[in-house]
Amino acid sequence: MSDGKQDSLEQDREHFEKHMLTQQYLDLRDRWQRTYCHMVRALADTFDEERVLDIVEEVWWDMAYEVGKTWRAKFDLDPSSAMREKALSWHDDAFVARFCCCDVPVLEHDRWELKAVKCYRELFNALGEQEIGMSWCLTDFAAVRGWSSRVVMRQPKHLLRGDNTCHQIRTILEKPTTDSGYSKALSEEAGWRSVRRLRREQRDQGSA
Repeated sequence: MSDGKQDSLEQDREHFEKHMLTQQYLDLRDRWQRTYCHMVRALADTFDEERVLDIVEEVWWDMAYEVGKTWRAKFDLDPSSAMREKALSWHDDAFVARFCCCDVPVLEHDRWELKAVKCYRELFNALGEQEIGMSWCLTDFAAVRGWSSRVVMRQPKHLLRGDNTCHQIRTILEKPTTDSGYSKALSEEAGWRSVRRLRREQRDQGSA
């Protein structure tokens, strides 16, 4: 067998193994998310639902905040370069694209917008547990807070709130924000409480 054919077969084998490993990872994460969702639902049904969701949301926040802090030195040195590097680490990664398919309509020196049309957390829609899913999704805000107090995030659209995309906007400010981090007000805006608020608004509109 020629060296060229041998190299081609080796590349095919590596590609196949990567594909199989990726699929195994996706299957494992799907099972983990289902188990996690059932566990939180059991706790919420046994104890006070609001309290349970607040606890899991804040625990996720604390973990994601610490992960975000691993990027803080880069953001302190050059926020624009750090945000661009972080954006490209997501959008140029073929592995990430398998479970979170995003468009990037804006990537400027002080602003990064992404629109996700597919996300692995959509499983919570299928399970009818959007509130539990949203308590996890707030980790995106927590990671941003960990990056730098000069970076803020808002999310006007969310797949778990019935939108056809997740639209996230990250902006670099001239001065640090005084936002202290996790709060029930933030949960009302972007966490599990935002789903409950949306349902309440929909009920009010339906009865009007």
